[in-house]
This record gives sequence, structure tokens and C-alpha cells, in this order.
Amino acid sequence: MGKEKRQGAYFKITPNPSGRMNPGDVACCPLVSNVGTWDEVKDKHHDWELSECPECGAGIWLSTIAVALIREGGRYACTKCALQGAAGGTAEDLKRIRKEHGHG
Repeated sequence: MGKEKRQGAYFKITPNPSGRMNPGDVACCPLVSNVGTWDEVKDKHHDWELSECPECGAGIWLSTIAVALIREGGRYACTKCALQGAAGGTAEDLKRIRKEHGHG
């Protein structure tokens, strides 16, 4: 009897010093449940925008940098979905979500 091999996705998490997203990259957006409400984050992160994860619908925070990367063709998801290997949302998803919340 041999040992069974575990099947799974492996990926490397690294900061991207270039400031650009590579094909397949997914921006990890902080969950509201992890970092807090607007009253709790506004002093440190005045440029953050409340949105929702296009994968699971959880509340997330988008920085102006994340929005710029998404507009350039990058993908995004909450940290939990991104770490689970989700494909992430696109700029079109962001436009739709903003419109649904009255920001578009």
C-alpha cells in the first residue's frame, strides 16, 4: 500500500513591486469583517471604497490602487476567495456592483 498523493492548488503569494498585474493575478481585497467598518478604517485608509466580492458577495474594501489595477484588466476578489483560488471579478463586475449600490 502506497501513500495517497493530496491533490490541490499551490500558488505563491508575493507582493508585486512593479505595480502591475500579471495575467492570472487576483488582487486580494480586505474583508470588512476582518478590518472593520468605515468608522474604524477611515483615518488610516481615507481612499478606500466599500464594495462586495464578485465571487461570494461579502463586503470588501477597495483601495484606489486596486481600482486602478482592475480598470487595467486585473481581477479582484475578497482575500478568502482569492486564497481559495477564485478567478476573481473584472472591471465589468466592478461597474455592475457600483451601479447596484448607486455609485455608477
